Amino acid sequence: AAMDEEVADVCGLKKPGMRLAMRTQGPFDAVVILAGTNDLASEGSPERISGSIQLLHAAARAEGARTVAMAIPESLAARHVPALAATRAVANERLAAWARSQGESGLWV
Repeated sequence: AAMDEEVADVCGLKKPGMRLAMRTQGPFDAVVILAGTNDLASEGSPERISGSIQLLHAAARAEGARTVAMAIPESLAARHVPALAATRAVANERLAAWARSQGESGLWV
């Protein structure tokens, strides 16, 4: 899986995937996850975007870290493209509901 190896971001910069970074640079007590902005245009549905972000949280928690879920931030594109703004809003609603259901293992910001 991509989280276990080196991955390239949308700019082509290569970094270790989440689990690889945690295993080689950790241990970490907490991980702040801010993700989803680029996914608005490429992944489509709020369900898929929020699901992908939840997988990042699961990977961090599997390595023993608590997680902080950050809302998908506003972007210039989402300000000017109503469909992206709507997808962002629904994905953030889904993430907030999921984060609240996680109890002590996570926090929503």
